[in-house]
Amino acid sequence: MSSDPEVRARIKLISERVSPAAEDCDVVFNGITGLLPVPLHVRAGVFDPSRGKSARRMAEAILAHPPPDNARVLEIGTGSGILSIIAFRQAHIALTAVDINLIAVACAHDNFTRNGVQAHCAVSDLFSAVQGKFDCIIFNAPTAHSSIKPGAKGETTLWDTTGTLKQRFVDSAIEHLRGPDAQILMMYARYRDYDSTPDLSRFDARKLLVESDAIGESGVLRLTPKAPSSGPA
Repeated sequence: MSSDPEVRARIKLISERVSPAAEDCDVVFNGITGLLPVPLHVRAGVFDPSRGKSARRMAEAILAHPPPDNARVLEIGTGSGILSIIAFRQAHIALTAVDINLIAVACAHDNFTRNGVQAHCAVSDLFSAVQGKFDCIIFNAPTAHSSIKPGAKGETTLWDTTGTLKQRFVDSAIEHLRGPDAQILMMYARYRDYDSTPDLSRFDARKLLVESDAIGESGVLRLTPKAPSSGPA
């Protein structure tokens, strides 16, 4: 458990904001739902993207760095499917959306159908059920902190209770990128007493939409594969 009372208070606040939806509901996603013909439906037990800040910043990153036409796009941890829908609205893409939560996969599929989005949906622990390579991979990564213990509400989709999820993600993601122009958009957060940032030595990393204060920093990482070194002449 963190000994830092301000960090504990921040984690508690995040917990209250991002708890899964208690019941089925239709939500407005910070005005971005103007891109959707119909409201976004969130099933009970699925992350409500209208709460908290991470989904909004991920959406803004996608709008700033959209996939190109004819791209293959993968979203890990799709939840309600909102980020995949936003990516689909930006370009003609082949979309795959996965989540470890079966209810979330069903929720995303419903929203794709309601919004005319063609996508392959599957239950997957990160890349366990994913095949092929992609031009863009999207991951609104769960928060990690040593104060968050297994058994927390919504742990499979909202919290990284081991502190290793982002490292597992980047270790596998590099093998699923198609070409040097492929990109990853991934949410990150670190605290003054805890940092779960993975080893990014195989990527060129750029921070987007950063918010920071005395307690910590959060934002979106845009990752592209590093060009192989040419070695000695």
